[in-house]
Amino acid sequence: MRLVAEVALAYCGDVKDFEGDGALLYFESASEAVEAAHVIRAALASGVCDVACSMCARMSVTVGDVVLGVVGSKQRHAVAPVGPSVSVGARLLKQIAPGGIIATGEVVDAVRAEMPHLGRDFRLLDPAFVVPATDGIVAATWAIEPDALQADVCASARDPDASGEGTCISPDEGIEPTP
Repeated sequence: MRLVAEVALAYCGDVKDFEGDGALLYFESASEAVEAAHVIRAALASGVCDVACSMCARMSVTVGDVVLGVVGSKQRHAVAPVGPSVSVGARLLKQIAPGGIIATGEVVDAVRAEMPHLGRDFRLLDPAFVVPATDGIVAATWAIEPDALQADVCASARDPDASGEGTCISPDEGIEPTP
């Protein structure tokens, strides 16, 4: 969790919430979100984490309007981002293998315009993916599939015997954004 929070802050973002085995982050721009996803993915693949085993994550990146508002009742409430892009992001996670990054066409277009080198690795998965349980939202989906390193990490995360003890080393310094 520390890694995710440090990376989010380093790339003009923040963590809205950690829940279960996931996290919801938000950023100033699509490029910063994709940069952060790359950094988190690389750190997990290299074993820089605070747990005693390999870790692997699926990541999705979406853009869109959200409303920040109080949800719940008088007795129990929280501030939450609400909007279609939040729902789309959650549902896209099931469309990518562990270790991969999936994004909507809007994200890839924005990233390619702002920072072309970040957008070059995305490959079109589906030009008209009907996002489940979103009242018919259709989005082009693009992905950076896990490479061999991420595939090995993900396999060892599912099967601890695949890589021995799997001891991870905690970073001594914070995460710094690339120039």
